[in-house]
Amino acid sequence: MEIHALTVREYAKRDEALTRAELGIAKLIAEAKSNQAIADELFIDIRTVENHVNNIYSKLAVNKEKAPGVHPRVMVTLMYLKMGE
Repeated sequence: MEIHALTVREYAKRDEALTRAELGIAKLIAEAKSNQAIADELFIDIRTVENHVNNIYSKLAVNKEKAPGVHPRVMVTLMYLKMGE
């Protein structure tokens, strides 16, 4: 199964780049941390984490139609790792 994630170039062309907070959350998602674990680590409310995660999904165009059967957090992890290339 091929996952169509944004490449670094495609991401750079997008109008909405991730904020510093969203990048931090994406990093923690890539470390397989749950929303609650992220909230605990960053000393923020779980709803704040959920809002950031939803913004990340939206900005990176993460959706189940792109890769049926692949969890959105896995897609964020792959995209985050590609950003570091």
